[in-house]
Amino acid sequence: MSLKVFKTTDFTLVGEKYVSPGVQIEGTAAAVQIKTAVAATITVERAVNAKDFSPVPNFELAVNGLDEFNVTNALKGQWIRVVSTDEPVSCNVLT
Repeated sequence: MSLKVFKTTDFTLVGEKYVSPGVQIEGTAAAVQIKTAVAATITVERAVNAKDFSPVPNFELAVNGLDEFNVTNALKGQWIRVVSTDEPVSCNVLT
């Protein structure tokens, strides 16, 4: 297992959303902990090649402060990234 730690400056503003760097999943799931300063909507994107990301269907989480969720049913080696409507304070991804 490994833990990827992201801070505010690691997120890139793309359009009106903040996007984390991609994280390659080492197993079949990942745990994500995200902290926001204000209310934000969080989504997750996935890719098999670390560049052509697409949204995970039917996943949207309202966060106001600290929250944690799991990404399941992934394939070993698949990439994920976290997308937020407001700039996150921090984001930790355990794979």
